[in-house]
Amino acid sequence: KHPLAATSSGWRCDICKSEYRVELGKGKVPGAAMLCRPVDAISERDFEAFGMVAVLLISVLQALLTTVGRVLAQTMLRFAAIFCALLPPAAGHSALSALSLPSMALELATSAIHLGFLVAKLAICWAGDGWRPASWGSLGEDLMGSLLYLLADCLSFTFGMQLRGLMAISFSLSSAQGRAWASGRSTLVDIVGAVASPGTAQGFSASDAGLHHTFAALGSTLPESAIAPFLLVQNCAALLSTLINMSAIMRLLKRAFVDKTPEPTNVLPFAS
Repeated sequence: KHPLAATSSGWRCDICKSEYRVELGKGKVPGAAMLCRPVDAISERDFEAFGMVAVLLISVLQALLTTVGRVLAQTMLRFAAIFCALLPPAAGHSALSALSLPSMALELATSAIHLGFLVAKLAICWAGDGWRPASWGSLGEDLMGSLLYLLADCLSFTFGMQLRGLMAISFSLSSAQGRAWASGRSTLVDIVGAVASPGTAQGFSASDAGLHHTFAALGSTLPESAIAPFLLVQNCAALLSTLINMSAIMRLLKRAFVDKTPEPTNVLPFAS
């Protein structure tokens, strides 16, 4: 005898298809074995924590895409500045304003992607552990489902990653983001300060723009008062994203070590 799909309310015999009433006991907690499952276990129908694992997968993808976008934007801005430095001052200033436009557009697009992933994580957390891409219809299945399954397969087959590894990565990224938000400077500054000489650390710290590096191109072209609203929205979004990631980790730990999975203790005919 086995349970029907999540949309059914009964249990049914595999052979005669008769329905049964099943009395469930308190069961036991899944324990560490749940966290030792590969990340691609989310593709299994009986996986009950899809929603929280999806939040962690999105957080990794969110960090990867936003980091790449910001690095590319700053690289483009640096090359534009080097080129304009070779021109006469008046012409160089005008050229820099024009050549900064692609970097500014990339920064805004990266910020929009970050906010889009944040909205998706909020919606999934609201839906709970049982959320699946099909909950959002065909668009969620085709777009979000394909993206999550592809990322899960990549992490599992390429790196052999388990759920506990995904939780560790998400915790590290969230901690670094939260620390940067609280201190106003990049975590890399603290790392350099711990391993480098005082002079090197001081010079590196002076070159760090902290939270303002999010809109480096906008900051080089527009006055600080103009980019203040962008920084406020982005920093609040970063804080909220960190809290969501931590919440997903705590809920997975609770499911693994606190919540008990009910187990059948008695099977009775459905009609009795």
